[in-house]
Amino acid sequence: MDKTIFFLILNYNTFQETENCIRTIREMDEVPYKKHIVVVDNASTKELDKKAELLNAEDVTLLCLDQNMGFSHGNNVGYKYIRQLREQGGVIIVCNSDIEFRDKRFLTKVLDAYEKTGFDILGPDVWCEAQREKSWKGHQSPAFPWEGRKNYVKYQIRSNQHERNRLLNTESGGFQIICTLFDRLISLKHMILTRVVYKKWRLQYHEDVVVHGSCFVVSDNFVKQEEKLFSPETQFYFEELLLYLRIKDNGYKSVYDPGIQVWHMQGQATGRVADNERARRLFAVNHLIKSGKIYLNELDRRETGGSEDGIG
Repeated sequence: MDKTIFFLILNYNTFQETENCIRTIREMDEVPYKKHIVVVDNASTKELDKKAELLNAEDVTLLCLDQNMGFSHGNNVGYKYIRQLREQGGVIIVCNSDIEFRDKRFLTKVLDAYEKTGFDILGPDVWCEAQREKSWKGHQSPAFPWEGRKNYVKYQIRSNQHERNRLLNTESGGFQIICTLFDRLISLKHMILTRVVYKKWRLQYHEDVVVHGSCFVVSDNFVKQEEKLFSPETQFYFEELLLYLRIKDNGYKSVYDPGIQVWHMQGQATGRVADNERARRLFAVNHLIKSGKIYLNELDRRETGGSEDGIG
């Protein structure tokens, strides 16, 4: 499988979306590399007829996990498999099952970007129709400068703790009102920043930034050096920020190129982890709190060791 570009897709009860993602990969213009798709299934229980179809596709390898181990671990399984399989240099494109590659020149643009920049991590413009009405008009990448800062992450954790208490009815009504007002003030501040100070942020080329985890490209150099894609494994959330810390630690080059675009059909997998909206929200806030604390621990560890976190 020399001279191969690998696609790594994580699937959980989203075989229809995965099938659609694979279709758009197959429809890309030809480049002087073979294409091979590795799908990691996080113990899906639905659409198993489509799972059988994937097993019979020559250009697809399906790795089936015994239990749902989350985003970071599932991707690490696929990354390790590809790392052992590949023989010659070539990029790995890591993407969610709900990503569509509608630009048929996607691979040509990625290879051109590598020739020009020598990136280790490349983030495309991740565009999402469901986010179109927000101040960044559907563009989800790259992260804004404040998103990895310690105080902002601490605020996020506190906000999610209040949200969890509200869902569990363990907070007084008066305290909830205060927290809601504070959250709205923070939201107003961010709306002003994104509409005024950083209104063109996601329309411009950047280096040394946090790219969106739903789709990014890792180069041959990164694959040779790194045994894991995500470390530490948070299971869900904060993977991009933790990856950025490793980029800074090891002197890798991260690039965001708005001229390379993918379409994100937002949150298909996370929408299927629970049976109702309240349960889904509890699932999200619990993991956001847990992962936020892991990220803060990593920042503290670097500060204690005298290394910079490199974010904002």
